[in-house]
Amino acid sequence: MSWGSAADELVLAALWAVGPGALLALAVGLRREWVLFAAPLLSVALLAAWPVLLGAAGVPWGRGVAVAVTVLTAAASAGVRVAAARRSSARAAGRHARAAAARRDPRRDVLRPVVMAAALAGAAVWTAVPFMQGMGRPDRMPQTWDAVFHLNAARWVLDHGDASSLALGGMTSPVTGSGFYPAAWHTLVALSTTSSVVVSTNAVVIVVAGLVWPLGVAALARATLPRWSWFPPVAAVVSVGFTAFPTGLVTWGTVWPNALAYALVPGTVAVTMRALAPGRGRAAAALTAVAGTGAIALSQPSALLVYASIATFPVLTAFGRTLVRGTPLQRAAALGGMVVWSGGWLVVWRTFASAIRTTAWHGSAGFTTGALSALGDRYAPTPPETGVVALVVVGVLVSFAVRGARWVPLALAGLLALVGVAQQESAWSWWVHPFFADPARLSGAVPLVSALLVALAVCGCAVGLGRLVGGAGRRPRGAVLGAVTALALLGAVVVTGGLQQADRSGVLRAYYVDAAAPELPDSLVSPGEMEMLERLGEELGPGQVLLGSPFSGAALAYAVADVDVVFPHMRGAWSPAARFLGQHFGSIGEDPRVCDAVRELGVGYYYADTDVYFPTHRDHALYEGLTPDVPSDGFELVDSGDTAAVYRITACG
Repeated sequence: MSWGSAADELVLAALWAVGPGALLALAVGLRREWVLFAAPLLSVALLAAWPVLLGAAGVPWGRGVAVAVTVLTAAASAGVRVAAARRSSARAAGRHARAAAARRDPRRDVLRPVVMAAALAGAAVWTAVPFMQGMGRPDRMPQTWDAVFHLNAARWVLDHGDASSLALGGMTSPVTGSGFYPAAWHTLVALSTTSSVVVSTNAVVIVVAGLVWPLGVAALARATLPRWSWFPPVAAVVSVGFTAFPTGLVTWGTVWPNALAYALVPGTVAVTMRALAPGRGRAAAALTAVAGTGAIALSQPSALLVYASIATFPVLTAFGRTLVRGTPLQRAAALGGMVVWSGGWLVVWRTFASAIRTTAWHGSAGFTTGALSALGDRYAPTPPETGVVALVVVGVLVSFAVRGARWVPLALAGLLALVGVAQQESAWSWWVHPFFADPARLSGAVPLVSALLVALAVCGCAVGLGRLVGGAGRRPRGAVLGAVTALALLGAVVVTGGLQQADRSGVLRAYYVDAAAPELPDSLVSPGEMEMLERLGEELGPGQVLLGSPFSGAALAYAVADVDVVFPHMRGAWSPAARFLGQHFGSIGEDPRVCDAVRELGVGYYYADTDVYFPTHRDHALYEGLTPDVPSDGFELVDSGDTAAVYRITACG
C-alpha cells in the first residue's frame, strides 16, 4: 500500500484535529493567529467531551454527530458571547479595535500569516518525510504492547458507536461492559478511518507530530515573547527536530494517547499565559485554557502534571508581577491565586502518585546521566546529541537576557529533575509515580520546553548577526531581520543534522519495519501474517469469533479485519469461560468443559502461531492452553501467513 492511497485519512485527520476547534475559537472570541493556535485544543476537547454526554444518553457517535455537535457548540458559544456583550462595551471594543488597527503596520498584517503558514508547511513536510520513510507503508504498525490495545480500541469505538472515556475500558472488561479509559486519541482515529484502522492511526500520528505539535510550540512562543514576530514560525520549524518527542512516544510503548496529550501541553500553557496577560481577549483565552486542560485529561491524565510543571513558572511570574505593581485588592487576589494554584496542583500530584504506586519502570542510569541525556534529546544511557545541547545552552543564555523568557530554563530544569529522579529509586520517587516512574515518558516531556529554547537560540543569534550587518549595534528589522533569521535557522538545521531527520526516521523504522522482519523471533506480526489478517474478514465472514493468544497476532484480527476476538489485549478482566479457555483449550479433545466454553463464547476459529511476542513475559501463563500445536482431528486450516495459521474448530460440533 502506498502513501498516496492514505491521502483521505491524512486529510481527515488534519481536518478533525483543527477544524472543529477553529470554528469554536472564532465563536468564543479568539482572533488572528490565536484561532489556529487554539484549534487543536478546542477540537480535542469538543470531540472527547461530547461522546461522554452522548454515551450516557445512548446516542451513537459518528462523523455526522460530531459535525452536528461542533456546529451546535459553536453557535451556542457565539450566542452567549454576543448576549454577554453589552452595547457600551461593544462600542468600547470597537474603539479599541480601530485604535489598534491604526497602530498596526498593514505590511506586517500580510507578512505575519504568510510566514507562519510557510513555517507550518515546512514543519509538516519535515515531519511527514522521515515518518513515512520510517514507517515504510501506511498499513504497517509498530511491534509494541500498547499498539494492540490502541488499535483495537479505535475499532471498538467504530463498532459500538461509543467514544466515551467512561465506556472504552469495557473493551478489556467484557464482564462489566464499561470502564474508564481516556478516549480522545481513539476518537480522532475513528473519525479519520475510511477503511483501515491501522492506516488512520498512522495518519493521526503524522498529523499530531507535524501539525498539532508545531502549532502548540508556536503558540507558546507567541505568548512568551509577543513582540518577537519571527519567534513563533522559528519555533514551529525547530519543534519537529527532536527524537524523544514526538518520535519517541509514537514508537516506544506505543503510548499514542500520551503523545497527543503532550502535543496539547504547549498550546494550553500558551493560552493560560494569555489569560493572565493584560489586554483584551483574556476571557476567551481562559475558556480555551480550561478546554485545553480537559483535552489533556481525556487524552492522558498524567500529562496534566507536565502541563502544571511548565505552566507553574509563567503563572507564578504573572502573579508575582501583580504583587509588585497591583492595587491592594489585586495583590490579595494574586496572593490567593498563587496559593490555590500551587496547593491545588500539589494535591493533584499526590493523588496521582498514590493511585499509581509502581516503580517497576525506574531506570538505572542515575540522576546526572539521565538528566544530561534528556537535555540532549536522548534516553540514558545513550549520550546526548551535542548539537541539541549546544543550541539549548545558547537558548538559555538568550532567555536570561530577554525579559519575558526567563521562566523557560526554570521549567526545563524542573523537567530534567523529574527525568533524573526516574533514573534511580530514592525517597523522591513518588514524584514520578504518576508517570509509572518511566524515564522514557518523562524524557519525552523535555522537548516541550527545549524546543522553545532552541528557537530562542536561533532568534537570539539572528538578532546578534543582524546588528553586525546593520552596523551601529542597531536591532535589525524588516527584510534584514527575516534574512538573518533564515540564515540562523539554516545553521541550526546543519548543526542538528537536518533536524535529526535520519535519527527520527531510524527510530520509526526500528519499531515499524525492523521488528516485524519474519526472520526475527519475538515479533508481534510479521508482513506475511499481516497479509493473512487482512484476508480474514472475508474468509471468516461477519459475526465470527476468533480464539488465540494475544501474544500472537490473534488480538489484531479485531483491528485489522473487524473479526471479534476473545482476547483483544494481553491483559483484561476476562469472563470465567475466557479464562478457562486461555489455560485449558489444549485439552479440547479430552475435557468436555472446553467445548462448553467454546459454545458459550461463540468461538468458531482458532489462531495458532509459533512466533509469539515477548516470550518471557509472566502473563503468558494466562494463555498457556493456547499453544501452536493443533491436533489433526477437529480443526480445518483456513489460511496461513509466515509462522501463523487460522483453523476452523470442528471438534465441538
